[in-house]
This record gives sequence, C-alpha cells and structure tokens, in this order.
Amino acid sequence: MDILEFAMQMEKDGETYYRNMAEGTTEPGFAGVFKRLAETEVRHYDVLAALKEEVPASLSDDTIPADAKNIFAELIEAGKEPQIDPNAIDKYVEQYKFAQGVEAKSRDFYREKADECCCDEAKAIFLRLADEEEKHIWVLENIIESVSRPSFNWIEFAEWHHSEEY
Repeated sequence: MDILEFAMQMEKDGETYYRNMAEGTTEPGFAGVFKRLAETEVRHYDVLAALKEEVPASLSDDTIPADAKNIFAELIEAGKEPQIDPNAIDKYVEQYKFAQGVEAKSRDFYREKADECCCDEAKAIFLRLADEEEKHIWVLENIIESVSRPSFNWIEFAEWHHSEEY
C-alpha cells in the first residue's frame, strides 16, 4: 500500500469513528462536533484522492474550532442546556482521549511524510493536514477538560475562553 492509499484509509477510518461517536451520544452538542469532525475527515480523504489521481488538490481552511464553539453556543442560546450522564463521563473521556491519540498519530504521520516528500504540492498538503489534525486534538482536549470538571459550566464551554485560539 502506498503512502496516499494508507493516508486515505486512515481518513476513512477517522470518518467512521467520528460518525459512530456521533450516533453513540445523546448529547446533541457532542454529536454535532463529531459529525463536523467526520466531515473534515471526508475533506481530507478527498484532497488525498485528488493528489493520488494527480489532479490539482487544495485544502480549504478547517473551521472546526469555531464550528464546535458555535454548536454549543447555539444550544445554550436556544435554552437547551447540554446534559451529560455523570455515570458516563469516564466512558466519554476514554473515547475522546482515544480519538486524540489517533489524531496525534495522524498529525505525526503527515509531518513525517511531508519531510520525506520531494513533491512541493504533496509536502504542502501533508503539512496542512498535520495542522488540521492538531486543531482536532485541541477541540477534543477542550471537550475532555470541560466534561471532566466537577463544576461543569456550559457557558464557559461554549466560550472556550480558557484555551488558545488557532
């Protein structure tokens, strides 16, 4: 399997994982974030497929950090205070940490392959993909941090003011 096929499969697996996470949660905010992450994995797959077919490929800006904030802000504005089953927090955190680990491996893979590339277009795309995987890690970290707190505050979560901006 060549590098591009491997990367495409990696993105396909990520899409499947996030869609399963979206279906497995009753919390609409988290489901929305996971659906957006799945859509981003599809974008990654598409750009890699174009690169493989030697068609000009470009990757539009990833808006997942802002989208995730907006999903929760909209729920709060609509008076739909998110609800998390306290007995399920550990399960959720475990899933989010697993996803973070996968994103970190993807980021590292893309950085490594960018260093090995002699094609400027592929190198640029791999570096962009690595940056996007880093954003996904950041979003998941914010979710983990927010649901892990004993005094969970959904307003603060929607604002994510305690986190770095990308």
